[in-house]
Amino acid sequence: MKNEVREIGPIRLELCPMIKSQVTFSDFCAPIASMEFKAHAGFLKKPTILFSFAYDQFILEAKVRDGMIFIMRNGLYQHSERYLGDDTCLVALQWNIDSIGCGVLPPDSKDDMNKHFRAVQTPITVPPQEIVTLLRKQSLLSNARHQNLDALLGSVIDSIYLTEQDIRRHGAEKLIWQKRSEKDFQPFNEPEISRFVASLLSVYGSLRNFDIVCESIAGTGNLDIYAMAPLEAGIGKIAIEAKKADSADLVHGFEIQLPAYLERIGTSHGIYLVYWLKSPSYPYPPRYKGFAELELEKLYPVKRPSTVRSIGINLAKEDSPSKQ
Repeated sequence: MKNEVREIGPIRLELCPMIKSQVTFSDFCAPIASMEFKAHAGFLKKPTILFSFAYDQFILEAKVRDGMIFIMRNGLYQHSERYLGDDTCLVALQWNIDSIGCGVLPPDSKDDMNKHFRAVQTPITVPPQEIVTLLRKQSLLSNARHQNLDALLGSVIDSIYLTEQDIRRHGAEKLIWQKRSEKDFQPFNEPEISRFVASLLSVYGSLRNFDIVCESIAGTGNLDIYAMAPLEAGIGKIAIEAKKADSADLVHGFEIQLPAYLERIGTSHGIYLVYWLKSPSYPYPPRYKGFAELELEKLYPVKRPSTVRSIGINLAKEDSPSKQ
């Protein structure tokens, strides 16, 4: 049987008949996706394209050849161990934003798939925004529309926490610090930090079907950020006002600026994002050991509706273990 080809404009998806019911366009826009199936009668010996998802320079595909499974994304490959028998074996594939992997579990193995699964790390990779936009318009994303503003707010908050985890895991917080001398490091200004955070947050926005919009305010150097997404009824927006933890306007930003911003873009839901930067070379704010302590004393007393949240994101530059 010939492979099935599905096309939406410039997006092309080719599927092997035996797995066409297991894979949809939505799988290629999820934070993580996996597939398992049983291969019978020497299926792994025959050259076959399991799936191929392509748009412009973006491509993710899986193939079978010479008793192995191959998975490739944008030129980076991983292959399984070889099984040339004719008995039924289990095949697994998985891809997420920073790795791709595959495995073959032979029928006589006493191990589980984890012992036979091989993965390779890749650069953080998401489909081009054009793919997400096209699929969203066709309602082909599994979560193409958020139920309401509360659901969208929850998704954005989750994405901020995931962004912070990625920053700390990869040591990316160092990118927002400038070196002035051997021991003197100073953080960039607030708008530059916001551009950095917004760029990484956009990765999760693409995967969770919201757009991050950044607008400079002329003459002030400030940067407005908001998340925008389709809801079950209309378009929803989440305002994001950001400040450094040591800002002299910290309370003013939460009490006055964020409510004004909510009114200006026509939404009731917002996030007050605080950049925690206190480090050995930058001991500010001096009175507080962490964001939780600062939030409790300065932000908690500020009256706000339940649709507005304050969140801290840790961008502190800590000394390396060799210097501690």
